[in-house]
Amino acid sequence: MKYSDAIDFFPSFEKFVFDNIDNATYVAIVKKDVSNPDNDDYYFEVRHGSKTINIGAPSLFRNKKFNEIVNQFPIKKEDFDIDYDDNITLQNRTCKNNYNPFLSKLEQPNGGCSIANNKFMYLSGTLGASFKLKNQNSIFFISNFHVLADFNSDRFETIMHPSNHDVNTLKPYIEYNPIGTLYWYCIDDYIDAAIAVANCNSKINSGIRASNNLSIKSIIKPKIGMNVIKCGRTSGLSKGVIRSTICSVMIKDKRITNNSSGYRIFKNQILTNCMSLPGDSGSLLMTDDGHPLGLTFAGNQKTASFHNNLQYIFDKPKIFCNARSMPPIKLDKFL
Repeated sequence: MKYSDAIDFFPSFEKFVFDNIDNATYVAIVKKDVSNPDNDDYYFEVRHGSKTINIGAPSLFRNKKFNEIVNQFPIKKEDFDIDYDDNITLQNRTCKNNYNPFLSKLEQPNGGCSIANNKFMYLSGTLGASFKLKNQNSIFFISNFHVLADFNSDRFETIMHPSNHDVNTLKPYIEYNPIGTLYWYCIDDYIDAAIAVANCNSKINSGIRASNNLSIKSIIKPKIGMNVIKCGRTSGLSKGVIRSTICSVMIKDKRITNNSSGYRIFKNQILTNCMSLPGDSGSLLMTDDGHPLGLTFAGNQKTASFHNNLQYIFDKPKIFCNARSMPPIKLDKFL
């Protein structure tokens, strides 16, 4: 179907999928040929348990015959147990800790290293990158809400590098090291993000680890077919391709929802092939020439990784998150 048709049909189809398809984890608008920029043939991709199903018959959508699509999803919830690898999870769960240099303490920590809120003892995430805000002299750094905060967090909580989990794993070789304090956070239907301000003596460094000194440029709009990279605490530097910029993904984790449902559906997410593992939450997604695009936050460790669009994060006015006032965020430049 044409992209314009896909955009028109997507909201109602997304609602139908999550309301009616057992074990559906994401639905996205995907291009049939990502290598051809002139191609205007798209389909809906649905991940259902351990299966990926593509649907591209516009007549079904024009006639609202969504019930006919159910026949393509014969597996019912009670018929099988989903393997762990087929669940979409936040990417800061604990993981196997064979020695990894990205877990180690750095004298000048930068993008790709291990961080977490000081009160998290069993979870680790990634410092995405450092940057300056307009009209501010301090250095700031970004990661996910579920790495740097929770629903009980107040501003100015301590942020550690490496995370307490990684320090406990590698004792006695490294020590606890506070590098900043929580400055801003937001969790909504589009972003899972938090920003910390660096301590004056923490010596936060510029750039991204393992990227051959690639400089970070200005944020640009993500597009299907872009070649991308990210550097994470667990998997280090990895490469991928953007498959969708209109992806709705269901995350079942009480840490990112404060209601009784136990899940949240994130909308307008960037979908790539699998390029993240637990511990990579907060990694900066960039083009291979250094333009930031997104913030890694979830994946199924098999076929897909999911990233917030950075354009939803920066240049926000003053907001309230969980009844707490957050300052306005206006990006000056990445470091």
